[in-house]
Amino acid sequence: MKRSLAAFCLVVFFAAALSAQATPKKVLSPKDIDAFVANFVALSEELEAMDDKYPDLFDPEEGSAEGMTPAQGIKTMRAIKVPAEIDAVFKKHGLGTNGFEKFIVITASVGVAGLLESLDGQQSAYAEYPEMLEYMEQVKAQMQGMKGEIHPADYDLVASRKAEILPLLESLDEGDDMGSD
Repeated sequence: MKRSLAAFCLVVFFAAALSAQATPKKVLSPKDIDAFVANFVALSEELEAMDDKYPDLFDPEEGSAEGMTPAQGIKTMRAIKVPAEIDAVFKKHGLGTNGFEKFIVITASVGVAGLLESLDGQQSAYAEYPEMLEYMEQVKAQMQGMKGEIHPADYDLVASRKAEILPLLESLDEGDDMGSD
């Protein structure tokens, strides 16, 4: 699941096109973020234990995510009808009946917030490299488009807790065993 989640994030975060829509539905509350942070290790371990049973849940079929816009990626992931067994894991860990959607919104929001902050911090370092600045502006525009696919209140809530959430997600990319023996 670690590689699958990372692959999904890369597809969504670096998609080339943007699309506009009405304000997306709000799904998060502060309690959801509290539950996500408090239960992330256990939640990740349970989901990873079921990765072989549901391999396409976090890792869309090869080729199906190719060429997807950020809007399409979020819409597709948010619309997935998760198996009852997976839904029960999210409920067990305090994320409620739409826990999978909340999980997607949290991970996408923190990824966008982190990347936008990083790009802003690197702007002056690349001031003498117009090609790099142009690339960075393109990525920023993509992230702004992705941000537009998340309800502003949900995005702001996650961004305000980024310092707590980002290290949890980064631990997956680092191959951390999430505390398992």
